[in-house]
Amino acid sequence: MLALLTIAHPFVDACSVCVAISGGLTPGRILAYNAIAFVTQLPLGMLADSRPRCVRAMTLTGMALAAGAAIAAACGGGGWIALVAACAGNALFHLGAGKRILDDTDGRGGPIGLFVSTGALGLLAARLWMERAPATAPWGFAAAMVCIAVAGGAVLPGASGRCPARTLAFASVSRSALLALFALVAWRSWAGLAAGRLSQDGGATAAALFAAAVAAWAGKAMGGYAGDRLGWKAVTAASVACSAILAFCRPFGATAGWLSLVFVAQLAAGPVMSALFRAAGRRSGVAFGANCLGLFAGSLP
Repeated sequence: MLALLTIAHPFVDACSVCVAISGGLTPGRILAYNAIAFVTQLPLGMLADSRPRCVRAMTLTGMALAAGAAIAAACGGGGWIALVAACAGNALFHLGAGKRILDDTDGRGGPIGLFVSTGALGLLAARLWMERAPATAPWGFAAAMVCIAVAGGAVLPGASGRCPARTLAFASVSRSALLALFALVAWRSWAGLAAGRLSQDGGATAAALFAAAVAAWAGKAMGGYAGDRLGWKAVTAASVACSAILAFCRPFGATAGWLSLVFVAQLAAGPVMSALFRAAGRRSGVAFGANCLGLFAGSLP
């Protein structure tokens, strides 16, 4: 199941990006995209925690909406309706899949870090394909998404077998820990965007940006497993330090040193999600939704 959801993740994001680009990347559309795709995941998470049997439907509906919006964009309908559908699908899929993985792995950082890591690959692939063949890109990603959704419908169970929310005795919520972790997520989101702007202003080549995307994927994929073994605080501290360097220092090309900073800066994705799971009293929907809300907060100018 983890493998299927991890493979589906980049295609959901790619479909959403195709829709966003098809209608024009205006400031208003970008803000709407982030608000719908990220902010809505917290209330969806609260609903999913109280109604665990709806998680499978959320995940599959998210896939279907993303594919349908991409098809609409390919047919010339990449306007606001398609954008809202793509964003809603994005939110439903991420929340449903993220909650399921956290529940089935008891909140370990490795599996959830691996899941979130592939999203960046989908964003990059969609941007590159839309630059070169905008007429065919949405069709390609939508077709792949439909195939994965059909496979998901056949294999995804109805509810988590390990931590069913109706019988789990939830631990108490640590509000102070949740706020601190929320601030940490927001900081890392802002630092990542600041580093991206510095890279563009500094004239980073396409090869350098591609290498950075691969380094970011590898960091997210491996960070959770490192945190499970070494402790989430040590891994997160190293990640935050490298994020600060990237946010305030002009990049120096696709060198081993710069790519190493990018890699380490992304290690905290899984460990922080695992810490949020514990701080939220094992409420996986709240934990994943709070993380996404922090990402949105860090994206604001």
